[in-house]
Amino acid sequence: MILLSGVLSCASRPMQSDREEDLVRFEDYDQMIQVEVIESPPVEESAEPEVEVKAQVKTQVKAPLPKPKPKPEPKPAPPKVTKEAAKVPPSPPEGDPEPELQQAPEVLMARQPEIEDSEGFNGRRPLRDPFRAGEKVSLAVSYFRVVAGVLDLEVLPFVQVNGEKAYHFRLRARSNSFFNRIYSVDDMAETFVNFEKLRPYNMSMSIRESRQMKEIRSVHDWDNGTVSYRERSLDRRGNERNRDFDWELLPYAQNVLSGTFYMRNFTLTPGKTIQYHVADRGKNIVVQIEVLRRERLKTDIGEFDTVVVQPRFEIDGVFRPTGDIFFWLTDDDRKLILRFASELRIGALVGQVIGIERGQN
Repeated sequence: MILLSGVLSCASRPMQSDREEDLVRFEDYDQMIQVEVIESPPVEESAEPEVEVKAQVKTQVKAPLPKPKPKPEPKPAPPKVTKEAAKVPPSPPEGDPEPELQQAPEVLMARQPEIEDSEGFNGRRPLRDPFRAGEKVSLAVSYFRVVAGVLDLEVLPFVQVNGEKAYHFRLRARSNSFFNRIYSVDDMAETFVNFEKLRPYNMSMSIRESRQMKEIRSVHDWDNGTVSYRERSLDRRGNERNRDFDWELLPYAQNVLSGTFYMRNFTLTPGKTIQYHVADRGKNIVVQIEVLRRERLKTDIGEFDTVVVQPRFEIDGVFRPTGDIFFWLTDDDRKLILRFASELRIGALVGQVIGIERGQN
């Protein structure tokens, strides 16, 4: 979570932003990611109302009396069939087409890559899409049981990226006025993910905190099989630090933001372990989501049936300790994230839902 970096630091004065223009603008990134808004098609005028009016007018005119139908001639009696002939199935007349074969049931496409669980998918697409345009979940984030700010997880309207339909996911974390005195946070990240293949094009992240300002851009170049990661940051003393990484892109790997939304596509049954690849900062990571249990979650906006999961991370074949992190997701087709809890070296960070906008159906 982006907010973690802020709460781990001690109290400090808000950082001055007069050098914000010094951060690189990432012109190459803007050239590689071409985004267009998908507009609803205009409603064409239809002639149906006029037709309906005419039909009503016609019903007011008296129709002429129908002519009497001629009596049908009696049909000849069918020929008698002997027992021997009844045993032989009749052959179709010459020129008649072959009888139609019964249509086979739809065959589910194989899931790729093999590392991922296939339950609930047809190829790369989930059988039930968990995302809705306009969806927004707001969580109050607490540190040492003090509410520090709000975290929003959003699904924005569809866009076209490089000519292809894509999801638009966004995360924003903001500290409240009280916690700003301790550590100010205003972070935002967004990513676009291909609708059909569920693989990200990019990630952009803007971090504005008391001790740092940071701009991050990453691009998943699926044509060439590479990831480009660019990071530009300024610390509170005005020192600039740049980090650039380019490395091999594994099939269908997510970024750190899309991976948070991506786990909602899977069937989360207690006892299962879900895994998928994430590419971040020059590393290829295997995320393993252990589905622990079902739990009734009580919140300020009501009670929800949830499923509790715990992520783990494997880097270069070695599992790295990350502390205990847990997520509570709604136990339904949407799998909305309603709560998270993370044990830190000092204290605990907890996010609890305070608002839900479910978006369009």
